[in-house]
Amino acid sequence: MSTKTATIDPERQMLGEVEVIGQDRWEEIRRRAGEGASIRAIARALDLDRKTVRRCLRQTEWKPYQRAARIDTLLSTHAEYLRRRAAEVGYSAQVPHPRSSKIPPPLASRSSPVSRPTTGTVCPA
Repeated sequence: MSTKTATIDPERQMLGEVEVIGQDRWEEIRRRAGEGASIRAIARALDLDRKTVRRCLRQTEWKPYQRAARIDTLLSTHAEYLRRRAAEVGYSAQVPHPRSSKIPPPLASRSSPVSRPTTGTVCPA
């Protein structure tokens, strides 16, 4: 038996579009079970949990995993604006909002260093 390890495309992983069990792995689980392999042996060979193997064997057809949409969040009332705004700024948190020009930049990006008193030093009189 050959083992097949799954790799996840980094771009899909960043977007949250990761398939828990892809169709190819689902078919591999079903094929091995059809050959008479035990759930434990399949799980060990494919580096899966036994419960995951059992769930795949109970399914009559492969279905991609989809997380249920949450509608009870504080941002749900602003979801449409956030989707539009994210597209406007290229999905970057680095681009400031147009009305945020009055907000001073973080201390690290200011041109002049911030002087802070040091403890334990005496100023000459």
